[in-house]
Amino acid sequence: MNILLIWDIDGTLINCKGVGRKAMNDAFYRMYGIESGFDKVSMSGRLDERIVRDAMLLHGISESSLESFYSLYGRALIEQMDEHKPHVLDGVHTILKETNLSGQVLNTVGTGNCKIGGAEMKLKYTGLDHYMKLGSYGSDHDERWALIDDVIKQAKSLEEKDFDREKNLCDRGGYTKRHNCRPEKQRQNDCT
Repeated sequence: MNILLIWDIDGTLINCKGVGRKAMNDAFYRMYGIESGFDKVSMSGRLDERIVRDAMLLHGISESSLESFYSLYGRALIEQMDEHKPHVLDGVHTILKETNLSGQVLNTVGTGNCKIGGAEMKLKYTGLDHYMKLGSYGSDHDERWALIDDVIKQAKSLEEKDFDREKNLCDRGGYTKRHNCRPEKQRQNDCT
């Protein structure tokens, strides 16, 4: 494998139709009796761990472990997905299938979604789980850049190959320090 692709989930691979927020609100209500607990919490591009902790802080809840919440969230997420039917974005199945068949690309996930009850369920529900060999999740790290570093480390271990962050990753989210997607293109906005 020569190329490491690190995919986000929501809005990149899948149109989730807002099921994450709806499921978090459901789980928050079931656990703490607070309706719409996430309505004033920014979610876009953030890690689930931070999102949940911000909602807890906003509502005066102090709890160190989020395992119980994530368990309730997972159940609520299944219910929401069954109701709202998130779907894979156009072209994603083709890209993942072709890159896997090439033998040159390792598809992975680096997402702000929590692993259990979030990312794994969304990928399985949409049939994308079998494409992803590795992953790092919003329940594993405090910063998004750490997700990327973690996936690169996992890939190096699995493939016994040195995947260089700056040469193998074109990150439109601004999480890398330099972008060398193509030798002649050095700025983030030039990456395709």
